[in-house]
Amino acid sequence: MKPVIAIGICTRQRNALLRRLLESIWEQTADDRYDLKVIVVDNNDIPTVPRDIVAPPSTHVFEMRLVHEPNAGLVNARNRVLDIATELNAEWLIGVDDDEWVAADWLSGYITAFETL
Repeated sequence: MKPVIAIGICTRQRNALLRRLLESIWEQTADDRYDLKVIVVDNNDIPTVPRDIVAPPSTHVFEMRLVHEPNAGLVNARNRVLDIATELNAEWLIGVDDDEWVAADWLSGYITAFETL
């Protein structure tokens, strides 16, 4: 089995920003030594992230998880990310905010750090 790297994102009613972030993550170079999973936690009373927002291109290799967390608050959303990452047996968890986007070498930089530190 490959080690799992989970990328956790908490969001609340910022679908356009979330999509921009996800597109930048999907542009990352996949490393076939790792199993890459993206966890999106929709932190609202009712789900507000449509499935098409988190639907990657057909050529994308990252597994996507969209999870609803109805208990408001970033702490609850982050705890839900941790719970899902634990269920996935993630060896590493990278957190990123929904109002960011990542550089082209973002993931490879993390992988280099994991392997050398």
